[in-house]
Amino acid sequence: MSHRLDCLSPQYADKKCETDKLPAPEYLLERGFDERSREPRPPGTIPGRRLPGVDIKDATLIVLTESADHPAVAALARSAYDQFALGESVDYRLLDDLIGEASGKGVLRAIHHKYSPMAYEAIITPILAEIGRQKPIRSARYSRVSDDDPLTAKTWPPG
Repeated sequence: MSHRLDCLSPQYADKKCETDKLPAPEYLLERGFDERSREPRPPGTIPGRRLPGVDIKDATLIVLTESADHPAVAALARSAYDQFALGESVDYRLLDDLIGEASGKGVLRAIHHKYSPMAYEAIITPILAEIGRQKPIRSARYSRVSDDDPLTAKTWPPG
């Protein structure tokens, strides 16, 4: 318990306290520290606010620039970006392939390493949201029963 009180005292205000789960005191908030992480906030940011969303065209452009070392990913990103630049809609399968290839080749990992977590989320979210908006939902609960399968046939023996 004394460790928590020590973390809240003004002399430790500049240090990160791992075990402190109490709300941030007012003097930390007045100094410009983030309430959750106790890290200094960038100037001009509002506590609790996320980065504004990135346009899907810009998101595919960022994936394109970051995938310069991977021709397969770059080709998919180029195709998606060109379609968005022309004002056309992009099929979810192309975006799904883009995310799958980027994940498999380590491009998403490189983007996550290069940018902050909030920026990474702002880059990837529009692409994933578009996939989620277009991709059909396949239900496993309501599957068709085939008479060709002897285990699920309505009559036995088939014939």
